[in-house]
Amino acid sequence: MHITVAKFGGSENVFTVEIASDLSLKDLKAVIEAESDFGIKADEMSLFYEGKLLPDENKTLEQCKFSDYDLITCQRSRSAESVNNGASGGARRNLNPRDPRQLFEMLRSNPEMLQQIRQNSPQVADAVQRGDFDTFIQHVAARSPEMQ
Repeated sequence: MHITVAKFGGSENVFTVEIASDLSLKDLKAVIEAESDFGIKADEMSLFYEGKLLPDENKTLEQCKFSDYDLITCQRSRSAESVNNGASGGARRNLNPRDPRQLFEMLRSNPEMLQQIRQNSPQVADAVQRGDFDTFIQHVAARSPEMQ
């Protein structure tokens, strides 16, 4: 099975791995650590699928119901960020508030933030959860004239 992996926060940080579907998410993290230049150790890595955290690293890819070439987003775990003193602050400094693609990817990989958005803008949250960037842009542009 092929899994496309993206590092949160950068479209240039995308690659595809070939991995057996009976291997666990823990194994996938080890493969990502070994084959990427993300700079995230497997034990510091959080994986997200369709904007939702994959918390049980003992589940196999098959149990997660992944299809060939599904997109997994990874980022440094929050606990690892706090240990690394300000890694999350650095991510915030790199965030361009006028880049809708970056905002879209940030929401896809952060379930807590997506839930907050859902309270005020359910259409925006639904578009993010479906991975529908065009609909996301339409709703955001309607709410924020500067995005147009």
